[in-house]
Amino acid sequence: MSLLAGAELVAILAADSASGSELAGVIGGIYGAVSLLNGVSLMIFGIAALTAGQWRGWRRLILLVLGIYVIVPLTPAIFGPFVLARLTIAGWMLLFGFLGWALLRPEQPGTGSVNSRAGNQSSKA
Repeated sequence: MSLLAGAELVAILAADSASGSELAGVIGGIYGAVSLLNGVSLMIFGIAALTAGQWRGWRRLILLVLGIYVIVPLTPAIFGPFVLARLTIAGWMLLFGFLGWALLRPEQPGTGSVNSRAGNQSSKA
């Protein structure tokens, strides 16, 4: 993801360039390579998360789904109409929101339910 942020910074250089210019083509190539690397990396981490068995339910699939999403709907949608591309990117960001939820709200071991402060305090008493 940091490479994608770097590509965004490089894209600032082309702010005044025509969309068909050589610089715009190079930046498009950078985006393509970084996006593909991002998708493949997320799929590799997703497979690792599945085999590790630390997460249950939808949490165990979220990294793999994020990686597949980059390759299957996101990449083709970028070449489509402007609104479709932006809606597909919004869906990708929503999936990252679910990843954040999975990271910030861990499950209780063996129960499949989410830890709560009240549950943690009552179990200590």
